[in-house]
Amino acid sequence: MKNLIIAVALITTFPLMGHTTETNELVKGLIAPQWLNQVEAFGKQLNITDQELLIETKLLVIDNLEKNLDILVEGYLKIFSVEELKAMSEFFQSEVGKKYTNKSIDLASDAAVMQVATSVMTEVMQKLQTTGAQPEVIKASPSIASITTQEELDELTQDNPLVVVKFYADWCGPCKALNGLYNDLYNEHSSIKFVSVNIDNARELAVNYKVQGIPAVVLIKDGTVVDEIVGCKPEELKKSVALLK
Repeated sequence: MKNLIIAVALITTFPLMGHTTETNELVKGLIAPQWLNQVEAFGKQLNITDQELLIETKLLVIDNLEKNLDILVEGYLKIFSVEELKAMSEFFQSEVGKKYTNKSIDLASDAAVMQVATSVMTEVMQKLQTTGAQPEVIKASPSIASITTQEELDELTQDNPLVVVKFYADWCGPCKALNGLYNDLYNEHSSIKFVSVNIDNARELAVNYKVQGIPAVVLIKDGTVVDEIVGCKPEELKKSVALLK
């Protein structure tokens, strides 16, 4: 417990130590709060109340940040100057900046905010897809059930320990490009329940699962979301479904 208390102190004061250059410290100071905040968000989403587990997870995040610091710093310096990094750092260390960081979880959980974001991004995707090159169209298998309500999904997750949900729209080219693989996965994995959700007919369901881009495939085990793939990423989707056991 003593080690955990020390860890909390390190996280809440200045999360990362060990590097001495000004640029490294600036980048760490910008990234660490975001990543640690994401741990809190995942914890809320998964209803985790074990504080020791959350702290251990945060320490894992810090360790990975340290290990990959050179790559991260190089990426930031491709976009921002040192002076710009300083300006951003000053903002996020201010009271307003700290409030924005700490309250971003609440914003991401606000149903009204998420509904607006989903609606806007849907219109953006629709506009871009009307002018872009369309992939070969493969129809979704009629054997894959389509659902529109949270109640339907809750019933499915109660009856099936493993559920995969594809969020899509009829106007979305990448969604259509994923149909062939999704059909194949349905045929190959009989122990998994595959369903589809048209976001234009199920906005509330899309908001509940914080869908901000399509296609989005959500993998659920024993009623809990364990993975999500956003975009048409065949190899990543195949790997994730294969690991769903």
